[in-house]
Amino acid sequence: MMYRFKALEKKRQFDQLDTTIQLARPRGWVAVFVILIVTALLGIWGFLGSIPRTTTASGLLGYPEGMISIQAVSSGQVLDVPVRPGSVVEEGEVVLVIEPAQGEPIEIESPSDGRIVSTECMPGEIVQPGSDCISLERGFREDGHLVATLFIDADVIPMVEPDQVVLIRVPGVNSRQFGLLRGRVSTVAEFPLAGGEQHAAPPTAVTVELEVSDDTPSGYVWTSRTGPDHELRSQTPITADIRLGEASPISLVGS
Repeated sequence: MMYRFKALEKKRQFDQLDTTIQLARPRGWVAVFVILIVTALLGIWGFLGSIPRTTTASGLLGYPEGMISIQAVSSGQVLDVPVRPGSVVEEGEVVLVIEPAQGEPIEIESPSDGRIVSTECMPGEIVQPGSDCISLERGFREDGHLVATLFIDADVIPMVEPDQVVLIRVPGVNSRQFGLLRGRVSTVAEFPLAGGEQHAAPPTAVTVELEVSDDTPSGYVWTSRTGPDHELRSQTPITADIRLGEASPISLVGS
């Protein structure tokens, strides 16, 4: 009887149709609106925004004319190598003397002005025609300006163009203290380098012109005010970041 009485009592009560039902607290709605706004802004930035795109490559500092190898023109014994690494030579200067099996000694001259980087042949050594004997850096001058040669992978080279900004890390230079060496892409080789690893496309050489300055000890522009307090040397290995331009964030998804 008690349960039946409660049921009848409940039936006599009017339904509270005009009572407001609270679906969520005000703080909850604020959080929902914030999430929606942030999501919308991220979507707009993803399509209309831009972020820098860079690639890293290794390379070498040197003079614009590059390196050549002076080779033996005949088989025979090396009589004399009158130059040493670091020697500055002029075009036509004798740099190697070979005594063939028959005939007079042969004097081999430097094909251009430059600096001797290394000597691969020693007096008394037997050489054959085409043997690499001396490495010569052409165009060396005490007051000359260095360039950077970078070796870019085949999948990146289509995006490299002249005048792109390059920031270079030099071994022995504290980048936190002195910054990075500044330059710009000057030329992109038309063809990749010969050889390369098996099953891998050979890289392409890219020449970077360094920004020069009369106000720094090195003679070049750095991302810091003065850069290091010493000069740069040719044949120094380097790593560099090339700024390939900017891309929308959405285009980089999955790339």
